[in-house]
Amino acid sequence: MGAEFAMIASLGAAQIPFPARTAVFSTRTYGKIPEFENEEQRRNWLNNLKEIKNRVRSEMPPSYLDPDGPVMGYGHNREGYVTVTFLEGTVIEKPLMDEIYGMIDEEAEGMGIQEVPVIFKLGGLLQLDARDD
Repeated sequence: MGAEFAMIASLGAAQIPFPARTAVFSTRTYGKIPEFENEEQRRNWLNNLKEIKNRVRSEMPPSYLDPDGPVMGYGHNREGYVTVTFLEGTVIEKPLMDEIYGMIDEEAEGMGIQEVPVIFKLGGLLQLDARDD
């Protein structure tokens, strides 16, 4: 999955379907994932992304977040990106993504991280199936 994801992410603004299990697609990527020499470096990187996500929480305007805004959620993925998810079907302009990236990048730079990788994607609302028991 790593090489396939890297190829898809490198396409940037292309709208490429992911496998059916995720039901989201990439809209734009910023920054770059660093090279890791070992698993410990990769784990440290993922911990840094978690810290960036926690720091951004206080900076993200409530008007950007669901239910008032287009951002359904944000976090990080195992590939090494900070993720920002918008509701599928929403038209998102590049200036909004630039502004959100700026908030994330500012927190990352405060931790000594340059060009933090961020992927903006669209996603549907989770729907739970009714139980039949």
